[in-house]
Amino acid sequence: EYRVAGDENTIRYADKTAADYVHYAGWSSWDDFRKYSLITLLEPQVGQNIARSIVEWFKGGTMTQWGSGYWPAPTVRHEFIGAIVADAYNKGLAGFDAQAAFEGFQKAVLGNDQVEKPYQYYLIMKMAESLGKADDVKKYRELAMGYQRYWCPSQVDGEGNVRGFFTPDGKPVPQNEVNRTNAYFYQGNLWHYRYWVPFDMVGLAALRGGQTALADELEYYFVNYQHIPHNQPPIKYPFLFEYLGRPWRTQYWSRYFITAQATVIHEIRGKFATRIVERVYRKTPDGFMLTMDDDGGSMSSHFVFSARVLYPACMGDPYYVIGSPLFPEVTLRLGDKTFMIRAKGAGLANPYIQSATLNGEPFNKTWIDYKTLCAGGVLEFEMGPAPNFEWASGPEAAPPSLSKMKS
Repeated sequence: EYRVAGDENTIRYADKTAADYVHYAGWSSWDDFRKYSLITLLEPQVGQNIARSIVEWFKGGTMTQWGSGYWPAPTVRHEFIGAIVADAYNKGLAGFDAQAAFEGFQKAVLGNDQVEKPYQYYLIMKMAESLGKADDVKKYRELAMGYQRYWCPSQVDGEGNVRGFFTPDGKPVPQNEVNRTNAYFYQGNLWHYRYWVPFDMVGLAALRGGQTALADELEYYFVNYQHIPHNQPPIKYPFLFEYLGRPWRTQYWSRYFITAQATVIHEIRGKFATRIVERVYRKTPDGFMLTMDDDGGSMSSHFVFSARVLYPACMGDPYYVIGSPLFPEVTLRLGDKTFMIRAKGAGLANPYIQSATLNGEPFNKTWIDYKTLCAGGVLEFEMGPAPNFEWASGPEAAPPSLSKMKS
């Protein structure tokens, strides 16, 4: 027996929902929604039942940003709850009422208008495509592209350089507020939400004047210690170079933030009194950087994603971008299939991919889809101490972007 929030007076029965159903509740999807791409990969039955549970909430409850009323455990904000359903659905792990999921996801769109809602609209558009809803595809594509109207091309950074940022209504904000946490975005500043459109990095680059400019400024962001590696909003940013023709920078920065002594000046409420220089992840019981916690597994899942080389940069889309393999071998057991990831020469001294093969054939993409993993096979890398600027750096090697998709 179980109940769902928003419909506390109705007792439901798991065996009537699905023969193999286990009910889950108590969501904190604002910070931990990314981890579910790991669950659906490693424990697909669990991932399917989690998605089913959210659809049950969609069908019986009301969507709120914060948990209220009947909840079996404390919750935080519920932005991106629909992305968890989309992740399972797009991987063929539905087993639930797809129409109810689609309707519920539309009601569950929460967050800021500039970048968080357009990301959710994009995932709704993808569900509409699968369901053959042409009018909804058009509607939600336009809403997803709506992030562009919040781009202020004349906005300066904290040092007065014209760079362009997402701002309220796309209008300039004072220079001294650019680096101020929580001024316009939750637990972040304008830098921390500047690249928050992994579903359309090609479109974002066009707003800035091209991939070279955007990639240069993403590098500036890391080199000048703007990154917060110990909180969720910008955590995927090391992997965005894959979309911008510089996969070797993803290989460097994704490895750096899980193994090196990182220099950090920001935390979720502002700036540290003095800069912190320490490992983000340590092999100790209190193994997280100062002020960092695991947030329901979201931070430890980031380490797992980064170390085993496959990262869900656009969680909800059924593909993973390729970072830098830390281990010589990783085995994924996917039903009756096995997918092996081997990295010759893997280790701290060799973060850079020199070449790759998939089932013995040359592999020159910075991403791999879920269906390929589920089919089984072997992805092999040659690793080295210096970058190979040629490997997977062309536009044809980049992951999908909305601006490149047919409207």
